[in-house]
Amino acid sequence: MLNLFSLIHRYLNIVNPQNAVAVLDLAYRLRITYYGASYVVTASELGLPLVTDDVELRRRLKSNTNIVVEVLSKEVEVISSNEYIARKRHPFET
Repeated sequence: MLNLFSLIHRYLNIVNPQNAVAVLDLAYRLRITYYGASYVVTASELGLPLVTDDVELRRRLKSNTNIVVEVLSKEVEVISSNEYIARKRHPFET
């Protein structure tokens, strides 16, 4: 089954997280899609914030930080595209 998910990722040219087990674990435990979990894991692996306008995904990640840390061994910053744009306009403001 895991090989099937990896094959689908390559075929669709979607993000390619290195840890497919973490993707499945995160998707199951947070009740999010495998697709969404793939982006979370990839952001973690690359050390980047996850930029998404999926309000439910952001809510689940922010309210379950403990699960994210347990699965990925670190937090994943999650922001909206508006937050990202604001940061780019005013990079030194917090």
